[in-house]
Amino acid sequence: MVKSKFKLGGLVSSIILGILIIICIVSTGIMERISIISATLLICYFIRNFNKYTIKGLISLFLGFVLGTQIACYSLTLVNTDKQKSYDITPSSEIAVLLIYPGEPESYNLSNAVEIIKKRIPVIEAFSFPFYLLNNKIAYEKIGFSRYNEISKKIGEQLSLNLDEGYDVYVAYYYTQPNYKYFLKEVFENNSYKKIIVAPVYLSESKEYLEIISDLEMQNASRRDIQIKYVAPLWESEKITKGILLQINKMNAKQNKTDLGIILTDLRIDNNTKQQNDLNARNQERVFMERIALLLIEAGYEERKIKLVDFHDKEKALEESIAELQQYGVSDIYIIGINDIWCLINESYKVNKIINKMRERYDLRLSYVEGWGIDKWVVEELEFRIRFLNVQGWND
Repeated sequence: MVKSKFKLGGLVSSIILGILIIICIVSTGIMERISIISATLLICYFIRNFNKYTIKGLISLFLGFVLGTQIACYSLTLVNTDKQKSYDITPSSEIAVLLIYPGEPESYNLSNAVEIIKKRIPVIEAFSFPFYLLNNKIAYEKIGFSRYNEISKKIGEQLSLNLDEGYDVYVAYYYTQPNYKYFLKEVFENNSYKKIIVAPVYLSESKEYLEIISDLEMQNASRRDIQIKYVAPLWESEKITKGILLQINKMNAKQNKTDLGIILTDLRIDNNTKQQNDLNARNQERVFMERIALLLIEAGYEERKIKLVDFHDKEKALEESIAELQQYGVSDIYIIGINDIWCLINESYKVNKIINKMRERYDLRLSYVEGWGIDKWVVEELEFRIRFLNVQGWND
């Protein structure tokens, strides 16, 4: 009877240990410290009683541990991430402009991180959630914080100033809060606007972009009195491509253009299954990179010292591009992220790791430009497109 209770207690303890290990991986602060201490005590307990277990008992403990991790993994999929109940709308003009970005929390937050991951990978792959969350947590610990939402809000503020009277500008996100879906819900409930211009700030017609358009059109299907127009993706923007060229020229003002190596790269997350097979979006981003490369060549930069790194095995390709440019005798290399206003923190962490490694290997100065959202060009492009849609007329 005592042995039976010992076995049962060991099994339960191994299940709890599995749960605690997952909590250690995904949590921060007090919860992380408590789970580490508790897991350490349980591990010590198992080590102290190791000789009391038979082979069968050890197998039972292992299976209990695996069961505990799986329970914790699937519990993560049940984390309540939908905390937003409404969207603060204060009409002061006839037309609403809704800027929609992918979005990213400023600091690591478990519920926000789970919300993002649930949109990127199927729930059936919940066993892999902790690894995604751990990578995200480490990235925030190393980088500090994400500037993505800060930059997106600044774009919204500047656009509001540029548009001036006649437009109310709002900012929403696909992955984080405030979520774009609640904007139209609030408009419908309060009849706030009859004219809305939706501007997803996306470079290409990615599946996220198309999903946003589809969602809003479905919501709008029952309200024919509300008119919605959509801004196209930005991959054809001459202002943004020229803005990137001017930014590179400004950074390189004090040295010869032939001494510079440039890497244009799409820093999208590799394991985002929603994007992996999105060939149309990838082609558009490739065209965008090629147009930037052409402008650089016309401006006097050497063609062989301009590298394009897109979606295939980016980390390896990035290292190979840096190594190849080093052989050409360049003294500086600029890595330019092209697919968003600012690089998401996981990708920023990856690129900075590569940069630090390559700095140790070669005597090079490596600079990293994380996106095209900090200059005025994106604001001017959005302003032009919004005004153009407005002057095309509405069904009054």
